[in-house]
Amino acid sequence: MIEYPQELHYSQNHVWVQLEDQANQVVRIGITDCLQEELPEILTIDMPMDEDEFEMDDECILLHLNITEEDEDEFYQLRAPLSGHVTEINPEVRSNPDLLHVAPYDHWLLRMVYDDPGELELLMTAEKYMVYLETLEQ
Repeated sequence: MIEYPQELHYSQNHVWVQLEDQANQVVRIGITDCLQEELPEILTIDMPMDEDEFEMDDECILLHLNITEEDEDEFYQLRAPLSGHVTEINPEVRSNPDLLHVAPYDHWLLRMVYDDPGELELLMTAEKYMVYLETLEQ
């Protein structure tokens, strides 16, 4: 059984959020192990720019995937787990997307300042996320 880090918050779209600085409302965002297991090879990542703003659930990151059996490319759109603005992207992951498959909790995608602390409370704990995943399997 896959373990999910307890200190993280999770969205229904399989994105994790790590609270870095509560006073300044700064979080890091990445993909869950569940999502990386489902995705084929990630060829490239289209990231937002610094200061780009998103509302919760807006499309914010585009993963360009390699679909080998059909020899075609496909895209997967990640959705913002919170409303706010981007303060930094992870250049290491941008230049080496395979890191997301190797260790999705060690390699974040972007850092952002979120607008509404109430939205953070809408995300799931690790325990609730695991229960949510079980409902998807049924």
